[in-house]
Amino acid sequence: MPDRQKAAVRRAWKIFKANPFDPRLSVHKIHALSVKSGKTIHALTIQADLRAVFFVEGDTIFTVDIGTHAIYRTYSISHNAVIGLARSNARGG
Repeated sequence: MPDRQKAAVRRAWKIFKANPFDPRLSVHKIHALSVKSGKTIHALTIQADLRAVFFVEGDTIFTVDIGTHAIYRTYSISHNAVIGLARSNARGG
């Protein structure tokens, strides 16, 4: 990742940690991934073509991926993958 993008990720992460749904992040629901996973999947905008994908479970937020807008088309979140991620993060992994 280029330095410019790394700096943008750091700025967005600081905002995200304070409020994941801060309007400056342009958070939006990813409908197709939400349907596939059975969970509400969100994306936030870091730069014009750089997104972070996440979902909320209870009071825990799980970040899933970071990448260009193409992650919506190429990244397929299956229900099992999301559950596996949740279990892994719950164990500290």
